[in-house]
Amino acid sequence: MRLAAKGSARRLQTAVLIWLLFATLAGSDPARGQESGEGQIPPTLMAPLGVLRVRSEPSGALVTLVGAHRWRGTTPWDLQRGLEGTYRVSATLSGFERWRRTIEIAPGEVRDLSIELVAKRRWKAAARSAVIPGWGQRYAEQPGKGALFLLGIVGAAGGLWWLDEDYGDRVEAFRTARDAYLAEENVTLLADKRREMERAQGRAERAYDRRQVLLAATVGVYALSVLDAYLFFPEPSAGTYAGLAPWGKDGPGLALREDGPAGIGLSLLWPFQGGGTR
Repeated sequence: MRLAAKGSARRLQTAVLIWLLFATLAGSDPARGQESGEGQIPPTLMAPLGVLRVRSEPSGALVTLVGAHRWRGTTPWDLQRGLEGTYRVSATLSGFERWRRTIEIAPGEVRDLSIELVAKRRWKAAARSAVIPGWGQRYAEQPGKGALFLLGIVGAAGGLWWLDEDYGDRVEAFRTARDAYLAEENVTLLADKRREMERAQGRAERAYDRRQVLLAATVGVYALSVLDAYLFFPEPSAGTYAGLAPWGKDGPGLALREDGPAGIGLSLLWPFQGGGTR
C-alpha cells in the first residue's frame, strides 16, 4: 500500500510539473507578448527616419543631393533614407536655370522642399555669346552649334594673326625695296629697282586685302553668334518662336516662327488690351 501511495504521489508530482511547464510556455507566446508590448524594441531605442519631400514647379526636374550620401531622383520625389546633416541640393530641367541650395536636416525631421525653377532667357544667351562666341548656344543647350561658333572664331583669330604677320613682313620687304631704289646711284639699275619696289608694294597690298577680308569674316561670325543666340533661342513652352521684342515678353516686336517643313515665317507681335500678343 505504501508503495502504491508513493507511486501515486510521484505521478501527481510529474503531472503538476508538466502542467506548470505548459503554463510557462503559454505565457511566453510571441503573439501575446506583442499585444501587451512585451518583446518589442522600446521606441526610445528606435532611430527616427528623416524624410525629404521634394516638389518642383514645373515638375520633372532632376534633383541631386550630395552630403553624407549621394541621392538622385525626379520630382515629385519622396526620399525616406534616414537623412541627417548638411546636403547640397541642385535641380536641373531642360529650358530652365540650374537651381542650387544647401539645406540642414535634423534627425527624424520630415522636410518639405519646394523648388521654383526659372526659365532661361534669350537675352542671357545673347549676352554670353557677346562675351565668348558659342557660349550662348551652350547656355541654350545647343552644344554642337556652340562648338562650331567657338571653333570658327578661334580659327578666324588664328588666321588673322598669321595674315597680320604676313602683312608686316610684306610691308618690311616693300620698305627695303623702296630704300634700295632711293639709294641707287647707277642710272642703269634704277628701272630694275623700281620694278622690284612696285612688286613688293603689290604683295603688301594683297596681304592687306586678305587680312581685311578675314577680319570682316571674323566680325561676321561674332555677330552671327550673338544673333543666333537671341533669334533662335529654344523656348521651354510648346511652339518655337524666336522674337525681337525689346519691351518684354508681351511687348511689340518681330518673331521668327517655324512653319513645319514649309520653312520659316515672320510674325508681327503687338500687345492687346485683353492680354497676349497677335
